Amino acid sequence: MKILLITLPRTGSTSLLKKIGEEQNLISINEPFNNVNGNLEKYKYYNWENANNICVKTHINHKDVTFYLKFIKFFNEVILLSRKDLNALAESLSYANYFQNFTEKYKWIKTPNLNENIKLVKEFNEELEKLSKLTNIKISYYEDLFNLESEDKLRKNDFKRENLI
Repeated sequence: MKILLITLPRTGSTSLLKKIGEEQNLISINEPFNNVNGNLEKYKYYNWENANNICVKTHINHKDVTFYLKFIKFFNEVILLSRKDLNALAESLSYANYFQNFTEKYKWIKTPNLNENIKLVKEFNEELEKLSKLTNIKISYYEDLFNLESEDKLRKNDFKRENLI
């Protein structure tokens, strides 16, 4: 089994990657095309076509749509993930980038990079929508998977929900 998550940042994608990896007994590969985390060099010559039992998460902005159109052919299942509330996504991204805090809970305060991130988020989402249309793969949404008010929703560090895939 090979599963690919193509996501926007700040959509709970790392939690989803971990959950699917655990549930399906797959090796989780987080952001192999990210220049920042060192994975770009690590996965430079990785044989994606012949790899098995993997779940890969990448952000739409790490490569272009043309690349993803070819890359998805190596996977049995592809999940596209965004958020319905793009303003909340931009706020979360702004906060995470500004304070270099990508994992801890936070209380939102306006950061100087917010307007820049609102623009980026809209661009990222347009690219994901474009990929969705070209592949006929429906976009899933953070708000449908993560909800603190519901027992049926996935939450960070709370993997009670069974059988996501």
